[in-house]
Amino acid sequence: MQNSVPYFSQYDTTIPEEWRPRACGVVSLAMALGFILKKEIVAPELIEEGLKINAYHAGLGWRHDGLVELANNRGAHAHREEFKKDRELQVGIEKIKRVIENKGVPIVSIIVPDMHDTHLVPLTGFNNDGFFYHESAKKSNDQEVEYVFISNIDFETRWRRLAIFVEPPTR
Repeated sequence: MQNSVPYFSQYDTTIPEEWRPRACGVVSLAMALGFILKKEIVAPELIEEGLKINAYHAGLGWRHDGLVELANNRGAHAHREEFKKDRELQVGIEKIKRVIENKGVPIVSIIVPDMHDTHLVPLTGFNNDGFFYHESAKKSNDQEVEYVFISNIDFETRWRRLAIFVEPPTR
């Protein structure tokens, strides 16, 4: 199962330089909205709009509730969920798969090896062995950035059990 989610880099020259290192959340949302709404979403506009509604918190990053509000303001149906308890892990993974199957884009918070921070990525698909995602934080074109694979074991280890579900608008 794979959705054709458009790819954007947080290091794209259209994004103000001061925002590039901390734009993973808003760029992930731009990718999700581009797929859900079937139109080009300009990340710098999302940054501006996000700042107006306090979706960004200095020192902490993009607030999940703020990204949900941005998505809903743009016409998507979005909400956030946590699956923190051990027994909720599989419930969360099954929900992620259902959302992808229903043409939605889960944005998940992951731990990045060798970084002291967390990172948001949009999940674009899955198979029996793991998930696919777009990596917005790569700076070089020669690195794998689109439909990057993460095994089930690595996902379960690195996923912070937080997700923003961006789905098509309900009619």
